[in-house]
Amino acid sequence: MRYLILADVHGSIGNLDKVLEYARAEGIKSIILLGDLPAYGELKNQKGNIDWCRRILDKLKDFNLLAIPGNCDTPAILDELDGRGISLHKKIKAEKDMNLIGFGGSTVTPYQTPFELGEEEIHDGLEKLMKKTGSGKKILLMHQPPWNTRCDVTYQGGHVGSTALREIIERYQPNIVLCSHIHESGGTKDVIGETRIYNTGALLNGYFSVLDSGNLTVELHGLGGK
Repeated sequence: MRYLILADVHGSIGNLDKVLEYARAEGIKSIILLGDLPAYGELKNQKGNIDWCRRILDKLKDFNLLAIPGNCDTPAILDELDGRGISLHKKIKAEKDMNLIGFGGSTVTPYQTPFELGEEEIHDGLEKLMKKTGSGKKILLMHQPPWNTRCDVTYQGGHVGSTALREIIERYQPNIVLCSHIHESGGTKDVIGETRIYNTGALLNGYFSVLDSGNLTVELHGLGGK
């Protein structure tokens, strides 16, 4: 099965429409959202934030959809995702010989965004999920990348990923980690041991990716030659 992986939409309806055209042309019927749906101006406006989330989710209603929140989504999105039956936050979805493992939000940022968590909470939550995961392929779906990889580098050259996530990857070695969050590192990939890590990139900037769960490949794409 092929999945369209989208993250950091940030209200970019134009790019969303373009990538949905691509999905339909390619016969892709499943989408995984890695969070950050609202436009930047609505991050701390509870009503505006959830209205943007609903607007984005409504545009994807014709696809098989799974989603986790990003740090820019209001925590109220969890009720929305659960109500639609599409939440993968702190959950595992087993499909044949594959496990999709989801965990949203990010570590604390300087911007006081709505959905931030401490490293200990991230570590404990992920460890519980990994211990519950059955046999087969393991694909970890995060908003934030792990620390100290090509996928978490800012414009200033520093690493701002999650140390807790890195510890979990080093210990449990999932097959693939898909993430975004750090726009500057969009479209990059790295490895930790046997685990392949992909920063799918911000749809706001024209980035997306395609996961083929059958042969465990990830293709990184960009709209308009990005």
